[in-house]
Amino acid sequence: MKRPEKIPADIWQQIESQIYQNQKIEAIKTYRNATGEGLKESKEAIEQFTVELKKGNPLNFSTQKSGCGTTLFLLSLLPFLYYLWH
Repeated sequence: MKRPEKIPADIWQQIESQIYQNQKIEAIKTYRNATGEGLKESKEAIEQFTVELKKGNPLNFSTQKSGCGTTLFLLSLLPFLYYLWH
């Protein structure tokens, strides 16, 4: 994706990094600080950049799992463990 002219290269790299790491709110804040645009415009711009980056470099995005599956599995074991103890 081409860097917008109003954003310095180092700031743009920071925004791209935040987008790749799924830190959308941080990317919006960084974009707002760099451009002086409002929240709505910044949010829309970051969403557009995210779509374009995903098309061009899908492997660069963080694949960090949330851990919800493991938590649900462990919680589902509680009744069974309770049964074994009593």
